[in-house]
Amino acid sequence: MAFKKSITTADGVTHADAYFKVQAPRIDHTAKIVKFGLMAWHDQAARNDGKASLEGVPTVQNFRVAGSVYDTWFSESVLKADGKSAISQAYLYARAQADYTDALDIDPDE
Repeated sequence: MAFKKSITTADGVTHADAYFKVQAPRIDHTAKIVKFGLMAWHDQAARNDGKASLEGVPTVQNFRVAGSVYDTWFSESVLKADGKSAISQAYLYARAQADYTDALDIDPDE
């Protein structure tokens, strides 16, 4: 699961098809906390070619989800639902945030 959108890095460079992927969701069901990162590359080809991720991307962040938001997106009962995983839920959660609602979903295997 991945998405793309146009972004401008802190150094003023615009990446029209910046490619975003969720990285390493970590769930602590006891504490009801999920942490995961969102990384960006110049485009999908750059990521597939093993190029470095972008620096200075203002919208790329590490997420920390807790409390009632955790219950909605990441509780064990939610993850046990058919076809759901920590990665798919982290992706859906990130896409629901204001910085990413205008992004275009893409197939990372294309």
